[in-house]
Amino acid sequence: MRKLKPTQYLDEFYPATQLTTKTIVNWIKAGRICGEQTPTGRWLVLVNDTSSSKVNNMLKMLEASN
Repeated sequence: MRKLKPTQYLDEFYPATQLTTKTIVNWIKAGRICGEQTPTGRWLVLVNDTSSSKVNNMLKMLEASN
């Protein structure tokens, strides 16, 4: 599980939109996306990186077969 700042989340998943970080925080508060608030009050988006691990495993298998 990766923890991204709202700006990083926007850059990775919604790069060509006009969404703001406040929208992402509102989505976390509403339960639309997984996130948490740090003890200092910053918001982080929790992203599963299972798809990237599957790709990495496939690449390792291909490299091992050579």
